Amino acid sequence: MRRKIYKKIVITLLIATVAFLLVSYFVGVKSNQNPATAVSFNNEAEDVEVKKVQVSEKKQQKESPKELVVNQDLITTSLKVQDQSYTVKIKEGSSAYELMLELKKQGLTFSGSEYSGIGFYVSEINGLVENKKTRAYWTVYINGKQSNLGVSALILKENDTIEWKYETRN
Repeated sequence: MRRKIYKKIVITLLIATVAFLLVSYFVGVKSNQNPATAVSFNNEAEDVEVKKVQVSEKKQQKESPKELVVNQDLITTSLKVQDQSYTVKIKEGSSAYELMLELKKQGLTFSGSEYSGIGFYVSEINGLVENKKTRAYWTVYINGKQSNLGVSALILKENDTIEWKYETRN
């Protein structure tokens, strides 16, 4: 009876040790620490040997953010606002909001606010601000159709055209 209890305790301790070492290993790899801990067992349950081992350099090397951007597919999209047009290559899976952020480098200006549920709401583009008294607002169109999604939820595809129109609503 004691032997069975002893065996269960030893097995539980071994499992806990292995789990701890696995977690330590993966945390070490993610934080770029060189050493990891390995466990080796002899036939007898009492003999547990813990030793340090080196993780291979290949496992530790992470791709730099620059490499990730270079390897990602780019798509061509365009944005029209008032009398200006922009054509940009942007990462596949980007939103119209991310496109607009990228276009700030080319002189586009805009502002707005983030709202839960709808995402980013654009209230001003290139100095033209919405006017609540006249009910004039910026409306986003994608490929000629008014979007029912907010600009930050609007995921772009190859050759999409985003157009902003300053419109009066009833």
